[in-house]
Amino acid sequence: MEKLSRIHVKSFDFMLRDGLKRMIKYLPPSEFSSPNGDVCELRVEFLELSNPIASDRNTPIYPHECRRQGKSYCAPLRLNIRLSINGTPASVLDVPCGEIPIMVLSRSCNLSKLNRKDFPRHSEEEREIGGYFIVNGKERVLRLIIMARRNFPLAVSRLSFKKRGHGYTEQAIVIRCVREDEAVSVRCLIIFCGEILLAFL
Repeated sequence: MEKLSRIHVKSFDFMLRDGLKRMIKYLPPSEFSSPNGDVCELRVEFLELSNPIASDRNTPIYPHECRRQGKSYCAPLRLNIRLSINGTPASVLDVPCGEIPIMVLSRSCNLSKLNRKDFPRHSEEEREIGGYFIVNGKERVLRLIIMARRNFPLAVSRLSFKKRGHGYTEQAIVIRCVREDEAVSVRCLIIFCGEILLAFL
């Protein structure tokens, strides 16, 4: 069973370790003009996701407490946002941005730093497999979606393509075009006269 959940945990850990940093890298700054004509720019420079803590006592919280109290197992998220005025850095704002659900046994989960023999001390099973979230006290699993291979053309035949209109065939070529932080699916629909119609999804 642990092998099944490992894929989910590794995927979530990748998001924590690399995915959020890549998101910031490609996030465009927000620009606006002040009433006196200055051009202001806000750029996210840094993101910090802590481990789950009990807000009332500022101590680590464990999954069983959230199950028992009907709470979500979350960690606080903070952003460092740089404010520039007319191209000159003015200040850095430390902005709390709410909480993000934490996957049980991921690197941000408080259980991940413990030896399995210590799990029962925190009312957890030694054989805990993780790979799920706790939302309002309930265990929730996100189904892992299997995606088409990155940047690889795939020929498909679907009747739904033919139903798009007069002259369409059921054949198409689908390409999932991927960059580090985003993806778009491109379909080349084949028409009876031999032409190809490009569709972005």
